[in-house]
Amino acid sequence: MDFVKLLQSIEGGIYEVVAWAILFPKTILTTIFKPSWGTNYIDAEWEKKEDERFNEFLSPGLLWLLVSILQILFRDPILTAAELFRGMPYLPAFIESIKGLKAESLLAIKVLFLMVYPFIYLVWMEWINKTPIQKSTLRRNFQIQCYALAPAQFLGIVFPLLGFLFIWFYEVFVFHSEFKTSWLKAIWHGIAPQILLIVAFLAIAFFAGFIQGFTGG
Repeated sequence: MDFVKLLQSIEGGIYEVVAWAILFPKTILTTIFKPSWGTNYIDAEWEKKEDERFNEFLSPGLLWLLVSILQILFRDPILTAAELFRGMPYLPAFIESIKGLKAESLLAIKVLFLMVYPFIYLVWMEWINKTPIQKSTLRRNFQIQCYALAPAQFLGIVFPLLGFLFIWFYEVFVFHSEFKTSWLKAIWHGIAPQILLIVAFLAIAFFAGFIQGFTGG
């Protein structure tokens, strides 16, 4: 009996992987060429029962997760970001310290680095909303961010030095659609978290590299 259940579990797992493989191209291409599609689609899906949602396209969280895995496999997100600030003092020492980490620690750092994007934009959206934070609201906004960030990060794999620009581009559509604001305000809302992240990354890189250089590590 347990063996039968094991076979059924394997069958279910294989089916899920095949379904992901089929729906992934369709979903990622739709998000790439229709920047405003994600918000409207999520709103429509939230009108359905939970077990009936996201049958036609990959769910937002799964799409972002698959793209993040591809990004880690094919492009080191931290090294790619560092390329934009190659001439910064102490940055090489910071990068070398990251390269020297064990495989498990390096993977964890990359995952955390990628998770910063949905987190910081989610916080930014909640701050602009100025409404009480609720679990359902957070989940919906997180899904919106996943549909916005996934195509940007996917294009960043092909054009790594334009990753920041792609993120900004898709976020502009999110804020314009979600807050019914002008394009000028949407441009500002999309770029503000980017500025904060760049400043934070440079500050961390500078001080980490400075400390390593000062201690001779």
